[in-house]
Amino acid sequence: MTAFLKTGLLAILLWTNTAFASAIGQAMIVKGNASQVIGGKSEVIKVGTQIYEEASIQSDADAYIKIVMKDRNILVVSGKSSLTINEYKKSKKVLISLHEGSLRHALKQKYKEDLYQVRTATSVAGVRGTDFLTQYETGTGDTVLCTLEGKVSFDVLKDGVPENNPVIASGGEFIRYKKDQKRPEVIAVKKPWLDKALAAHAL
Repeated sequence: MTAFLKTGLLAILLWTNTAFASAIGQAMIVKGNASQVIGGKSEVIKVGTQIYEEASIQSDADAYIKIVMKDRNILVVSGKSSLTINEYKKSKKVLISLHEGSLRHALKQKYKEDLYQVRTATSVAGVRGTDFLTQYETGTGDTVLCTLEGKVSFDVLKDGVPENNPVIASGGEFIRYKKDQKRPEVIAVKKPWLDKALAAHAL
């Protein structure tokens, strides 16, 4: 097979993977540099870029991305973040993996049995409908959750499996879970931290 044919075949395969992926939202505001990888193909995220299920999104340190989903939920990705939208179903089943950085979820939809889940390497947050922030630091293994409105169920993962012993953080409450900590602690949000977080994740 000639190099030309190989290149053409690769391009067709990448286009096919993207074509059959489901567009689930659109980037409405983009500052700085960010990209998504879908079907092995990397795409720079600009205003108007379609965001796909199964996409992996990465942002540079100075980036800000506001994504409006087709169901009117809003995701705000801050700088130096990495995440994967593993599932985003019309049946209202969502799984997002936050690998690094922080993400705001402003949910307009209601979910049954905590079917909207956000996972880090050490924890899982489940919600039915709320506004909250999640943050994960790979260097320390710390997970931060801040509930702005509603309630969020927060559970620890051991070898990727939830302990099924969740704590609940209500609006105005904050959790910082350190790796290997026995039990997450719920505390009131401190205003300086909240002001800074909201500025970086403004809707």
